[in-house]
Amino acid sequence: IIVGYLNFPAVVSGIAEKTLVVNDDLIKSDVIIVISGGFQGERLEKAIDLFKSGYAQKLIFSGGLITRDTSVIDLWLERAGRMGIRPGDIIQQRDATSTYEQAVFCAKIMKEKHYGSALLVTSPYHSRRAKWVFKSIFDKRNLRVNVVPVERPRSLIEEDKPRRIDIVIEEIFFELQKTLFYYIAY
Repeated sequence: IIVGYLNFPAVVSGIAEKTLVVNDDLIKSDVIIVISGGFQGERLEKAIDLFKSGYAQKLIFSGGLITRDTSVIDLWLERAGRMGIRPGDIIQQRDATSTYEQAVFCAKIMKEKHYGSALLVTSPYHSRRAKWVFKSIFDKRNLRVNVVPVERPRSLIEEDKPRRIDIVIEEIFFELQKTLFYYIAY
């Protein structure tokens, strides 16, 4: 039991890395899609880094309300402006409330704008489900998507013990639960 307890983070981390994380090739695309989620703006920062590195000419910000009056897009627009991104380089999608809706709405925008390819920025443990959902929607519309997860600042094993437990519960187990739900629902 003691050996199992001490190795729990390593075992869970290994399983999560193999089952939940997808990291596609980083290729030049028409747009970079950054979807809401994550906790510290790491998705936005990664998308802007890719944009500034020339991987796409436009960004799509996709997300809904985080409070009754504030959208995550509002916060991202402010932060992107401080990071030197012009408003004209950003396409806003404010209506999505789920990964599925983000895929549907982003595919619609891409077809309207005649874009054929996208880099999708998301969190590591969300990357497999995001790829599956976006690919299922995008394939029907002849669009291509490559998933680029953000890098974790520390591995699960390196995290402080209370944070490690939060990551296992909030990120890994909830993601497994959501993946199962999406598999059944969609």
